[in-house]
Amino acid sequence: MKQPAAPQIIVQYASADSIRVSWDPPDDGGAPLQGYSIFYRIAGETWSQAELMPENNAYTITQLKCGNQYIIKMSAHNLVGDGVASEEINVWTKGKASQAPNGNELIVTNASCVNLKLSAWHNGGCPIHHFSIEHRPLGDIRWTVVTSDISNAEENRENLIFCDFLPAKWYQLRISATNDAGKTTEHYHFATTNIDGVTIPPPSVFPSESDLMNNLINATNPTNGDWFSTLIVIVIITVAMITV
Repeated sequence: MKQPAAPQIIVQYASADSIRVSWDPPDDGGAPLQGYSIFYRIAGETWSQAELMPENNAYTITQLKCGNQYIIKMSAHNLVGDGVASEEINVWTKGKASQAPNGNELIVTNASCVNLKLSAWHNGGCPIHHFSIEHRPLGDIRWTVVTSDISNAEENRENLIFCDFLPAKWYQLRISATNDAGKTTEHYHFATTNIDGVTIPPPSVFPSESDLMNNLINATNPTNGDWFSTLIVIVIITVAMITV
């Protein structure tokens, strides 16, 4: 007598939060099988384990994370001991990171307020756990945090309105949405209307992050000998960029 051979895993299906596998009974090594052990994990994480009776030939692994790749292996055991584990297989649960909508689907403004229609954000088949929302006037380097954690509950997701904006001014908006499959971050430009509700034209060029840094550095004049002030400005800019 000896330990049983390794079962050969067959994937039946995968859903957003489960994977079903089956197998044929392996060579029992000359002693009746006493059961199976199934091991599964996301790469880099610890193994989870399920113990099954010998009459089982299929199992559904549940409570999995949406849109993630799982590693699965299994072994059989008999009176002699645990058999060798099967080859590891890789299976993805269904779903993916969320997809940001177009700005005209998401953003509605007036002279002082912005209405974000968060229900327009496509969840990719995996529920969105939270949103992080920041904004800043066009040309500024520092972001203002509106919120770093908005639940995906329907009453919170339909509309988010926040105000205190200046009329007839362009702003930048940064939104991140997180689900089990990952984090999606998108940048937008938007303008408040004037006090009569008229939309203002866009600037000829929207500045990039590197443009903002260069403008701030150039605002100091290193030729005047004040090299220390220039150094302080560079350090402040660097810290600001890291925090965003």
